[in-house]
Amino acid sequence: MENVFVLISPHTKVEEIERYLADKELSHLEIWSEPSLPPFINPLESIIVLLLSGGTEILVKKIVEKAFSTIYIYTLPINNALSAGAELNGYYHANSGIKIATYEEDTFKLLFNIEKYREQVNSSRLLMFGKPHEWVLTSEYLSPPAPFNTRILPLTIKELQRAYEKVDAKDANQEAEYWYEKKDLAKLPSSEFYNSAVNYLSIKKMLNKYEANMFTLRCKDLQYQGASFCLTMDRFNEEGIVAACEGDLEAAFSLKILRLITGKYCWMTNISHIDFNDNLLYLTHCTVPLDLFNINTTYLFNNAPDYDFMEEFMDIRQPQDITVFRLGKDSRYDILEGSVNSEILGKNSFCRSSMQIQASTSLHTWFDNICGNHQIVVYGKYATQLKHFFKILY
Repeated sequence: MENVFVLISPHTKVEEIERYLADKELSHLEIWSEPSLPPFINPLESIIVLLLSGGTEILVKKIVEKAFSTIYIYTLPINNALSAGAELNGYYHANSGIKIATYEEDTFKLLFNIEKYREQVNSSRLLMFGKPHEWVLTSEYLSPPAPFNTRILPLTIKELQRAYEKVDAKDANQEAEYWYEKKDLAKLPSSEFYNSAVNYLSIKKMLNKYEANMFTLRCKDLQYQGASFCLTMDRFNEEGIVAACEGDLEAAFSLKILRLITGKYCWMTNISHIDFNDNLLYLTHCTVPLDLFNINTTYLFNNAPDYDFMEEFMDIRQPQDITVFRLGKDSRYDILEGSVNSEILGKNSFCRSSMQIQASTSLHTWFDNICGNHQIVVYGKYATQLKHFFKILY
């Protein structure tokens, strides 16, 4: 990323800072100290400064005097860097073009990889198997959400169906072993595994053909196949290939970004119910990687074409932090943090297994600014990282 500088005092040992940055996978950042002034690659673009010691106030002041754009100054609680941040905060408190903040170490690393993440999204290719379903209004324009310019390759459902016909039965049976070996899926008919394997092999071949690593699928049009696409899409998401059902493009990009930022499994959900009085959100699962959970019941999904809803499978042993996220139109996004407890609601409550999330902030406020039905979830607290990511990205 252009205009990113690490500042230390002349008395700080450079070797120690280099080891620190290497440990954080930030060795590419340049280290500067008085009296040297960092070069301005593009003075019209935003500048990001990371303070890794005290005694950096004068150098920051020189940078500010040379800049023509917003300057983001980040301090960490090491080497008296907070002291420098406090002095700069007091000096520049009325300057709207200077943003000063302090971070924990697991947060600031994200800020210095924004350009890398943006490039990974932009260089991706997304296969769109059929247009989004009519009720997915947010994807009607068939374009990536701003500010990304990822290439979207539209394919018809018939093209995918023709790929089915070319799958060798022996290969499909061999691939089906992936699901056969999961004891908790034992109650499912073997045809589910075979058809899921045909789905998987067909899509994988087309992903390889077009050098794509993301796809959306108009899944309802293919349910007559005798198997839902849930098992297939779960597996792709498990392998790091973004797979979004119902043709939801914005959900696909939300999956991609959240996976890049967190490095964790993420999956799509539908909003089932909201209890505004108790601030509880209920989300039904979709495309969740099977190896994320310790499964002790049967996997639940739409058993096309009869929608034979089976028992839930998401067995969460202990309460965990969770983040809910989705990109939207016009550079918008929604974020919600909360905790999910061990109570998983099954088929008697909703059509599929559902998570009960105790929101940390007002669900009224969140819903009033929501960007769409499909929400992406990940375990852990990531609201701060996401907000800062988009503040600089946009």
